[in-house]
Amino acid sequence: MQRLTVRARPTWMLWSGLGLMLTIAIGTVVAGFGAQIRYKQFLLMHYYELALDRIELIMLRMETGQRGYLITGEADYLRPYTEARRAISVALKEFDRFDPVAVGLSAPKLAIQSLVADKMAELDETVALRHADPAAAMRMLETGAGREIMVRLRDALDDQRRQMNALMEQRQESVRRVADLTVAMIAVGLLLSGVLAATSVILLRREVTARRKVETMLRER
Repeated sequence: MQRLTVRARPTWMLWSGLGLMLTIAIGTVVAGFGAQIRYKQFLLMHYYELALDRIELIMLRMETGQRGYLITGEADYLRPYTEARRAISVALKEFDRFDPVAVGLSAPKLAIQSLVADKMAELDETVALRHADPAAAMRMLETGAGREIMVRLRDALDDQRRQMNALMEQRQESVRRVADLTVAMIAVGLLLSGVLAATSVILLRREVTARRKVETMLRER
């Protein structure tokens, strides 16, 4: 195999260094795009979690107002109940904007919207019954049917939260691995580039020294 010339060797080293740096740059850009996609997914899951929390909070306010009104008969308890009754419609519209499957979650075992509708029907029925027959409303409350619906609703909400926490931990670990790999690639690339540059200088000096020796020998002859 023919030896590289004085010019070819440094040139080969230069192109090798440029190729290595280009590879690192492409890898860094790809990692950056991946991190941006993951950030958007994290943000989407955060808003989804806020929607879950809002639904649970509003339903608790409705249930508190209902129980206070059924027990005391005071209309003041209907105010938070009525306000929460209006707020849940807005919260459900916000919740419907999200698709849990789109961010890697499995759909809830029980439809959250269906459970909310069942709970609201139970609340409305007992509040309406309190006007006509307070004793019958209390008996309905004591059956625990409404409490059972609320437990199932909380379970469905908690199931989504558990899935989100597990998924976010996995993706955060993935982001850390990609970041570590990117830093390692840059460090190795810089090190190799330095080695290539130093090697090019050494080879060039050797070639120049050898050429001078040959020229000196020719002059002496």
